[in-house]
Amino acid sequence: MEVLVKEKGEETKRKRRKKKKQRKEKQKETLPARMRVIPKKEWLALKAEYLVLQKANMSALKQSMKQLKGKPQSQKHQNKDTKEQASLQQQAKEDAKDGECRQLQPRSPEFVPGVIVKVTSVQPMTRKQLKDHVASIADIAYIDVKDDTNEGHIRCKNADGAQKIVELPGVDVMFSLLTGDAENQYWDKLKADRAAKLSSKSRNKKRGSQKIIEKAERISSQPTQKRHIHFEED
Repeated sequence: MEVLVKEKGEETKRKRRKKKKQRKEKQKETLPARMRVIPKKEWLALKAEYLVLQKANMSALKQSMKQLKGKPQSQKHQNKDTKEQASLQQQAKEDAKDGECRQLQPRSPEFVPGVIVKVTSVQPMTRKQLKDHVASIADIAYIDVKDDTNEGHIRCKNADGAQKIVELPGVDVMFSLLTGDAENQYWDKLKADRAAKLSSKSRNKKRGSQKIIEKAERISSQPTQKRHIHFEED
């Protein structure tokens, strides 16, 4: 009886030690990466080392992509790959400048009073029809009209041109000059639409390394996993 109790006690201790060990291993896995403050000079050196490793990895990836293809390429395909490679190199140069300088973005149109004309049509109209109707009368900056709609706007380059359009006689199509709150609201909408368009282009922009990885994934049909690079500490 005493032997059984002793064996049971030892088994309980083993289980406790095992659970304790498992808890320690789990805590070790969930610990966040250690962070430390380093001088800027050291950080730049690590950054240069990382870029060298990244370049080497990209070169190895390109070689693997060539081996996966296996078949000799035609002259047409070779020219296409040369263009793609040149494009990727240009993209890599642009990416390298991202941390050093701020790229200039196209400016939104500046507010000019008295140049926005509202268009109202009895029948659905198209942008081309409206352009053909007013292009010879005034200098047009932009025609904001969707096809097969009854309303839209014309932005002229100057107030004189807008006034000429407003004075056009018409029954099926009427023109009116935007003023006051309606004019301010249209310009606010114009700037918001331009900002959203630029933001969308920025989000969809892909870096050179990302393009290479995606191309490799298409060839191998196996997703490339990202790995962390650990630097050796002094």
